[in-house]
Amino acid sequence: MKFATYRDEAGAEKLGLMDATGGMLINLDAAARRLLGRHVPEMTSMLAFIEGGEEALALARTLFDSGAVLPEERVVLSATTLLAPLPLPPQIRDCMSFEQHLRDGSAGMTRLRARLTGDTIPQSDFVLPNVFARSRFTTLRTASALWAQMPKSNGQATQKWPISNSRSR
Repeated sequence: MKFATYRDEAGAEKLGLMDATGGMLINLDAAARRLLGRHVPEMTSMLAFIEGGEEALALARTLFDSGAVLPEERVVLSATTLLAPLPLPPQIRDCMSFEQHLRDGSAGMTRLRARLTGDTIPQSDFVLPNVFARSRFTTLRTASALWAQMPKSNGQATQKWPISNSRSR
């Protein structure tokens, strides 16, 4: 199953599930509301869905497998604006994706172990670690986020590069 956050015709952010053909998104909020006869908060956004855990996943799987999704609960993928899966994540961590961060983590553990055991730390381990911090507000919301012109050496603009700005809608 592939999940997506998209903007509907009215401009509202919705949680979608790619149907089996790959050309349509199932509006999970609308389909769950009809199936259960009540508002289902876990189907209103990707973050709420993730926080809903196994129950939310089971409901999405039921909607996906049942084939009982009505045409008005489907959206043509090419007619939507796909957003970042988590348009405003609660936080961003690099999760050891940078080699230097891995080295810094190892050096930090060496210092911690030395403090706890009373050992001395070799002088070379006193190097300050590089810190990687990313604001959650730097998430690109859409593919058409802000664009900056990348100038050539002669001053002429040649290529566009995306600039991250979560507040652009």
